[in-house]
Amino acid sequence: MERISLITSLYIGLASHHPQLTLTDGFPSAQDLIDFFKEAPLVLERSDIREESNDTDQGDVISFAVRSTIPRDSDYHSQFAGKEVMAYLTTANGERHFLGSDDTPMTFQYTRDSGAGNADNRETIISLSLQIPLI
Repeated sequence: MERISLITSLYIGLASHHPQLTLTDGFPSAQDLIDFFKEAPLVLERSDIREESNDTDQGDVISFAVRSTIPRDSDYHSQFAGKEVMAYLTTANGERHFLGSDDTPMTFQYTRDSGAGNADNRETIISLSLQIPLI
């Protein structure tokens, strides 16, 4: 099974702060989003979450992949490079996701495009990923 949804807002925080969160129905509170997360300056309609279930040698897993585009001139990505993170996001169809924790953090990677060439795509792509075993 695979499902892709368009992201409308994305907040990223350090996974080490997870024990300090006040979760309600599995989601961080509004105050937690202010205190422990930073909102990504998304380029509209250029960010998505992909959810996929897989059967592996170690059993069934659910994989989440978040791909978001931010303006190239933004330094947002630099505060999370090389760190274990958690993410809170909302999608265009009204879904909310809270992914990652101190026990199962998301990986954070980014790619910057200089805009050289005909397309002049001056952007930074943030990629977050997480695999959770099904119990």
